[in-house]
Amino acid sequence: MVEKDSGEVTAEDLGLNEKQKRFCEYYVKNQSAGQAYYRAYATDLGKELTMGSCYTNGARLLKLDKIKNYLNILHKETKKKNLMEVEEILGELVEIATTPATKTSDKLRALELLGKHQAMWQDKVTVDQNSTIEINLTGIETIPMNVIESSPTYLLSDNNEE
Repeated sequence: MVEKDSGEVTAEDLGLNEKQKRFCEYYVKNQSAGQAYYRAYATDLGKELTMGSCYTNGARLLKLDKIKNYLNILHKETKKKNLMEVEEILGELVEIATTPATKTSDKLRALELLGKHQAMWQDKVTVDQNSTIEINLTGIETIPMNVIESSPTYLLSDNNEE
């Protein structure tokens, strides 16, 4: 890999052609190799591609080291961009909450959103249930079973009885 002065590695440095580069960019956006392959290759081939061949060829591309490396770079860039957006939003909320001229309702909403982001208040429901189940099959003796953890089962019926 060839690194630029800024430390950035480009698709060209990794030996990717334009179609492979577009495939990676589309893949990062929608996480579907078949759709990414179709969008990157279909317009230039001048023929109709089947989605089956797109998924096959997309999966093949994902196995190439240079594709994997470029996808890692794109994922890191996307993560960094998203982190900056979160920090900018939080900064704006802090500013709204601390500015004296802000209306009380706007301050409360900003504080509420900051609290939710920090997970200061969350509704938590814990279900702890112990049950004994008896299974009786004809010709077989009754077997008691202890259930350590279970979740409730709801039966849906066509009538509206509970």
